[in-house]
Amino acid sequence: MKWWWEINPCSVLDIGMGFGKMGVLFREAMDIRWGRYTHWQNIIDGVEIFDGYANPIWDYVYDKVFRQDVRTMDFKEYDVIFLGDVIEHFKKKEALSLLDKCMAHAKYVLVTTPTEVHTNKDCVHVFHNMNERHLSFLEDSDFPADAKITSYKHQKLVIITCKPKH
Repeated sequence: MKWWWEINPCSVLDIGMGFGKMGVLFREAMDIRWGRYTHWQNIIDGVEIFDGYANPIWDYVYDKVFRQDVRTMDFKEYDVIFLGDVIEHFKKKEALSLLDKCMAHAKYVLVTTPTEVHTNKDCVHVFHNMNERHLSFLEDSDFPADAKITSYKHQKLVIITCKPKH
């Protein structure tokens, strides 16, 4: 968490926002901790392909919600792009392409992903959402060499500091 306070982001894109729990945490860290419960001063946008996850939290926490496939989305610039348990839902080539796209539009990219291969039968398909299928597995070596990778049990957190744009 110390890392988050040091970078002090003003804008976040939460890709694969699902129910919105990370949006709540981002909003708490970026606005609510300063006593701002309305009239946000920071931007938190979300992307979700599956409408079955829509709920009132989205309206409160997120500035914009893009209900679309992130692969076809035009990105704007963000301080942080968060891929929370998302990258494994793409074929590896698409996952790496999405990662590159995120790195081109953010100062930092955060990725959470499983530490081991999961088969589709191991995955829980919430609301029969077939977008939850695991289609690939990224090794640590698939991320940039200077990425900070921390593993805990079955999950890993990858923090990527993106190169400044010229």
